[in-house]
Amino acid sequence: MRNQSSLKTIEQRLDDFAEFLMTHEFDTAEADECLAQGASIYYIEEDTPADLLIKEYPSGRKELIEMQATGEEIIIKVLTA
Repeated sequence: MRNQSSLKTIEQRLDDFAEFLMTHEFDTAEADECLAQGASIYYIEEDTPADLLIKEYPSGRKELIEMQATGEEIIIKVLTA
């Protein structure tokens, strides 16, 4: 059984994810593979507003989203339909 103090909150995991996105190069081959398998991908670009992510669906649809600490995604803007 895990020690409760060792478990990260959703907010901490989201912060870790945001830090990962900002410090790692985007692997387009891996992203394309995920999309081909039917999975959405998340990323940021240089002009992505702070605390927001781009979510791209296999269909090509892109949304600017805010990820809540609860894990809920709030669509801020549809970038491409």
